[in-house]
Amino acid sequence: MKVSSMASGEMTLRKWNMLKLINRAKNGRIDSEIWYQREKVWSNKLKSTFIDSVIRGFIVPTIYVNVINSGKDTEYYEIVDGKQRINTLVGFWNQEFKLTQESEDLGLKNKVYSQIPRNISEDKFDDRD
Repeated sequence: MKVSSMASGEMTLRKWNMLKLINRAKNGRIDSEIWYQREKVWSNKLKSTFIDSVIRGFIVPTIYVNVINSGKDTEYYEIVDGKQRINTLVGFWNQEFKLTQESEDLGLKNKVYSQIPRNISEDKFDDRD
């Protein structure tokens, strides 16, 4: 997934795999509760449609983050654009919703992350860059 970060006025495009993005969000390194961000508004159907797009390998929009603290070994980020997408990825990883009708042809309808076949989960959510 493409992530664009900005620090000191410079925009940098990076490619993070899904697991790296999910882990950074789960570990509190990505702040999605910035004052200018709207609340979580995606329905489970919209979340499922997004995850279905990821699984199918469709191009998904770049996520934009701002580097807010760059420590010696650790960077922290605030979301500029992509809150719904990041929260959806983390929610799916945490088994918070099931895939819906859109994924039926893949045999994934009503599945949570832990129930999708390993070849799909490793291909789309593994820790390789």
